[in-house]
Amino acid sequence: RSGFWSMITQTGHDFQWPQGAFADQMGALTAAYGILAALFAREKTGRGQRVDASILGGMAISWRTP
Repeated sequence: RSGFWSMITQTGHDFQWPQGAFADQMGALTAAYGILAALFAREKTGRGQRVDASILGGMAISWRTP
């Protein structure tokens, strides 16, 4: 859904798969950015924030950005 699998290339009869658990890392990074933004907002306004991050959302952002 995010376009990550478009990185798969076929050479002859062998597929070259992307290495690593990139989706999990992007989801965690997106959550960390959300937490930092919420902490910054709390310092400025004194009000708490709700943080919601998704693995698919992080992947869609990472592969759609030029």
